[in-house]
Amino acid sequence: GEACSSMFRYCVDVLHFSEASAFKRIAAARAARDFPELLEAVRRGELHVTAVRLLAPHLDRGNCAELIALAKHRTADQIKRLLADRQPKPDVGASVRRVSSLAPLAPRETKANSNSSTHAEPTTRPLISPRSPIDPSPKPTPTPEPLGGDRYSIRFSADRETHAQIRELQALMRHKFPDGDLGAILGHAVAVLHKQVRKQKFADCAKPRQRTQSKPAGSGQRGPDATGRKIPAAIRRAVAQRDGERCSYASRSGRRCGAIGFLEFHHVIPWVRCRSHEVENITLRCRAHNQYAADLDLGGDVMARFRKGGPDDLAVRSTGVRPTDAGGNGQLDLSPVQRPTSGT
Repeated sequence: GEACSSMFRYCVDVLHFSEASAFKRIAAARAARDFPELLEAVRRGELHVTAVRLLAPHLDRGNCAELIALAKHRTADQIKRLLADRQPKPDVGASVRRVSSLAPLAPRETKANSNSSTHAEPTTRPLISPRSPIDPSPKPTPTPEPLGGDRYSIRFSADRETHAQIRELQALMRHKFPDGDLGAILGHAVAVLHKQVRKQKFADCAKPRQRTQSKPAGSGQRGPDATGRKIPAAIRRAVAQRDGERCSYASRSGRRCGAIGFLEFHHVIPWVRCRSHEVENITLRCRAHNQYAADLDLGGDVMARFRKGGPDDLAVRSTGVRPTDAGGNGQLDLSPVQRPTSGT
């Protein structure tokens, strides 16, 4: 009746869904036709449409209620792991293969007609028109595919140097992995790097040194540990353990951010005012909430100068010298900017 040859064309041409959205909703509608409980769960906000599409191939009358309850309020990745645990897949064999690159083709030369009385200059004609250069789409972020249990299938692309290093690692570690199992070798390498990065980020080590007590934050004087802008290892370690290595920012309703990426150490009383490092004054924040707090404390206009691309950032890149205050101690003077009191 709407002059569409299929429901897919109707969703795309009339409802103006994207192709992916149309496919997802049609698959969910077909599953809800056999299992109306799915539609009720979506209406109550317990399942999203992607969850219905993921559950649909695994549903029958015996497990419908159980799967809906297990998938309630779960993300797509969590549902994939749940389904993989119920129906484990076999291990994926390790393999390395060469992938052709999308390098532009070289122009091809054409010779002039030898029978022509005039000798024309050789011309070049590109195989691909310059108006439509090769523009590959951005590389998708590799997503591990759950195979069930504690196993995942991981695929990634590597350059020539990384490939050579992997091959050399296989040869060097034959004494530990005689079969040259690539997954085991990369797992061992990741474990070593993981330990190194945690030591750099959170000062996580087997035998940490005890820190000495420093003067309270806000006293205006440096304590024994506060020997510059760098936060001492013992304080970073204590803050990371207290905050669970996640962003500690909480909204007014009490919802915690909990992000684990782009973590930074945030001074509740800005360091440019207290010049001290104390566990009680430092929290873990993701970069977004750290910058958000800096805008509130010091002013968005002030912070915009120092962020990437700002005027002071460009000056540092060109001269290699950071802006200094009147005292010439290499620190920005932000004393005129008053911090709001707790009563305001």
